[in-house]
Amino acid sequence: MWNEGAGSLNETFENQLENLKENTSWNPRGRFLVVATESSNEPGHLLAAHIYSVLWQVARIVNVVVLIPDQFAHLPLYALNNTKTSADRLNLYTWFPFKLGICGEVQDVILLDEWVFENNVTFLHNTYMYPAKVPNNFKGCPIKLGTVGIDPYVIMTENFTQNDGSSAYEVTGLSVEELKLVY
Repeated sequence: MWNEGAGSLNETFENQLENLKENTSWNPRGRFLVVATESSNEPGHLLAAHIYSVLWQVARIVNVVVLIPDQFAHLPLYALNNTKTSADRLNLYTWFPFKLGICGEVQDVILLDEWVFENNVTFLHNTYMYPAKVPNNFKGCPIKLGTVGIDPYVIMTENFTQNDGSSAYEVTGLSVEELKLVY
């Protein structure tokens, strides 16, 4: 992400994401690499957590690596090649939405690897950038499903109000029966 003006990195990112969503090639299930080109007063892991939070809330995007200049360098990305300090590195962060039953809440991001600009530019751990994020076991997290809501695929048989005041529906139909077979 590049800073488009006087706005914060967070505002810039949110604006760019909205622009991308309008593109015909938009694919929320693709692999994303978000690069912060300037340092921020916010620690890198908090900026990465905010980026993941926005991506999850807007489009349930999971396959993301966030690359942020090391928080101790306090240098924009373009200056890292021209300046030698002990902190010439970029941190790569990732997030797992269904880890330990957290159920899609961005609480902690994981430092996946560090891109070090010393001698021969290299990754410190050479970790795979896009590990599997969707587990076989959701550990109690709810799964939201959608179907085509017309007869004979989905037929509402009953609706009622629950104790907490929310509406609930009993449905049947071809799509519902297919889901029951899988469950």
